[in-house]
Amino acid sequence: MRASRLAPWCALVVLAVTAAVALATSRAEDWDKPLILVLVASLALIADRYEVKMPDGSEIVATHPAFVLGMVFLGPAPMLAIGQLVIFSNRAPTQARTIGNAAVYAVFLVAGSLLARPAREHLGIATSSAWFSLAVVVLFVATWGLNLILHAAYVRALAGVRIERQIADAWRPLLSANLALACATAVLVYLVATVGAAVIVFSGVILIAYSRLQRDLL
Repeated sequence: MRASRLAPWCALVVLAVTAAVALATSRAEDWDKPLILVLVASLALIADRYEVKMPDGSEIVATHPAFVLGMVFLGPAPMLAIGQLVIFSNRAPTQARTIGNAAVYAVFLVAGSLLARPAREHLGIATSSAWFSLAVVVLFVATWGLNLILHAAYVRALAGVRIERQIADAWRPLLSANLALACATAVLVYLVATVGAAVIVFSGVILIAYSRLQRDLL
């Protein structure tokens, strides 16, 4: 069977396994912040509408700050649900792309949430501490890189586009912008922890500005 035909089936398996991991590691307290859950989901849905076309025909969207915010304050199961809501509310042009995007989102969102949990619970510093901002920056860059690599691998299997070409097309022009956005996300996490969830509403301006910056850079 050709790799392009096998890729969606592999993506479905990855999606199912990741969903099982999210459910197995879910906790009751992951769902006890309904306001943050609703605001993160709304912010991600709005940001998803501002997409940037890549040379290989794929799209980049400015949803990552909302996702990292959710990773810190929510858990793997809520983030899995938000990610799938975003994917299926704005489906890709083909079914194979939609399935691949669903699998990629599931993996990096669940992985990021599981990485954020020990950072939040075992570093010995509160989310309201300025020192926690460093962990948020690391989480942002790590999950952004994971998302990029997973997407490149899927497009390689589906369409034969070389992985190094895809990464070069996105990584080089966007690295500095994402580092700046990672710092802005860390500030947002700090503000949510100290001021309240209402701060999330104002972060929409940052996402819109960032999405336009991405479009200019690419």
